[in-house]
Amino acid sequence: MTYWVLPLNGTPIDRSVQPLTEADKADEVVKAELVALDQAVTSKLVTSEEINSSDLNINDPLFLYLQDSQSDDDDSQTPRFDPIEPEAAMPEAEDFTPEAFDKYISAEVLLPRGDCMVLGKIINRKRDADDNPIGVAHSNPIFDTCLYQVQFPQGQVEEYSANVITQNLYSQLDSEGNRYLLMDQILDFEKTDEALPSEECFTIGLNGNIHKCQMTKGLSLCIQWKDGSTSWEPLKDMKESFPIQVAEFAVSRGLQQEAAFSWWFKETLARNNRIVKAMKFRYVRKTHKYGIRLPKSVKEAYEFDRESGTDYWHQAIVKEMTNNASAFQFLEPEEDVPIGSTWIPCHMIFDIKVD
Repeated sequence: MTYWVLPLNGTPIDRSVQPLTEADKADEVVKAELVALDQAVTSKLVTSEEINSSDLNINDPLFLYLQDSQSDDDDSQTPRFDPIEPEAAMPEAEDFTPEAFDKYISAEVLLPRGDCMVLGKIINRKRDADDNPIGVAHSNPIFDTCLYQVQFPQGQVEEYSANVITQNLYSQLDSEGNRYLLMDQILDFEKTDEALPSEECFTIGLNGNIHKCQMTKGLSLCIQWKDGSTSWEPLKDMKESFPIQVAEFAVSRGLQQEAAFSWWFKETLARNNRIVKAMKFRYVRKTHKYGIRLPKSVKEAYEFDRESGTDYWHQAIVKEMTNNASAFQFLEPEEDVPIGSTWIPCHMIFDIKVD
């Protein structure tokens, strides 16, 4: 519950307040502050003898007398009132057209295009010849008449209505709003300098026995996902999630002798049927939520802001760090670290809410 409060500047604000206790009211310092407040507010609100108090509704703090407007052919004075906090007055849903923040812009969604579904990115609202946005937004997608411009991978831009976008968007999400990419096939592999050479894939154990090094570092696979997109994924992730497919890919490309494959691919193929029945986990690539790309780091979040021309992720980071500032102790440049303190790494987890 909030109250309308008159501060020193005389402009009403809505805030949660803590009432004065009886002891506070009896305090001389508090009494003096209240008198000073009354005088300051009075000087702000009553500054002209021309104000006709009978025309003012002093019980309504939402409005403040700003000036007298007098017509040349009319002797009557009509006070003009303007809302003090326009942002605090929420418009009706059917009259609200969000220009500062549009929930669809920058979203990526599979949309019907011809006989197939193609991943498109919503880039802007459709506008008329006078540069006014077409349609009116509504909280219920059925009544949302907005038109949006959607750009496809080849560069084509087409128009789609908000209800078509919403229908396709939610049909591709789970109950939490996440969109997952399922693997279609493995296209290629990439080997870096970190990969273990084939001649060094053996190691001698403490008992003197020779073993193959169980290491997949330095090798990545190019994966084609069900939506047609491709990405490079570490071998260690794909090996755990799709062992049969990765082992068959190694055989087809002649990679059996590579140190990253030689120690496990034969046994995997030999246990093919049992592995398929036992597999309960599948590596899925969670990239989007409600059509918006999820960054995995602060650096990537700022890259998404630069690409979309917005500062949504930046504002989210600032808000989160502001709210959590009380959990940290900020030291001066020359201040010693408190005894017993331990430095720990921290990371930020990014998510998108349904609203």
